[in-house]
Amino acid sequence: MEIRNKKRKSYGRLAAFGFTAMMLVACDSSVETSSSGGGGGNDSNEPQTALTLNLDAFNDFQCTPNWANRDGGRGLTVGSGSGTCQTSFAGKSGVYQITLLAQTEREGQSPYRISINGNVVSTGKFPFSQGRVICECHAQPWTVHCPDVVVNLDGGTHQINYGDTIEYYGEEEYLCGKHGAYSKWRGMIFTPVN
Repeated sequence: MEIRNKKRKSYGRLAAFGFTAMMLVACDSSVETSSSGGGGGNDSNEPQTALTLNLDAFNDFQCTPNWANRDGGRGLTVGSGSGTCQTSFAGKSGVYQITLLAQTEREGQSPYRISINGNVVSTGKFPFSQGRVICECHAQPWTVHCPDVVVNLDGGTHQINYGDTIEYYGEEEYLCGKHGAYSKWRGMIFTPVN
């Protein structure tokens, strides 16, 4: 019985302490308790710490319907020309280094670009997976002898705010007749710059 009474007193003290702490915070005008909701880093859902974000092309981006799983990467469907994928930046507002995880191919150098809120911040072409164009891989299977290669492409360092729209744009390229490069990619990495 005496042990239960000690626990009740202890819980009562904790509750009183918690209530007192809440009142002090509520009365202290230096503690920010709301946000303006105007975007650009003032959202109550914005993370408090800048962390490296690894965004997956399949799970973290919404794409036009002409993208499919192509040999483990997200690539354009044959003959579809070009397409886009977008996501809303869920990291803390700040300066980030963008890295594109490109799945390079032997039959072409797909043009790509990365945009933030509609402003192009990085553009280029994928390198060849084998260092040069190879239209026919004579040794089979091609996935062993002339495979796609995932490489990191530098997307530059940019100010990115919580909620900004990040867009990937890719194009097919046909240097080998009916065989082409389909802008296959795996995702993007956003690394905070201190």
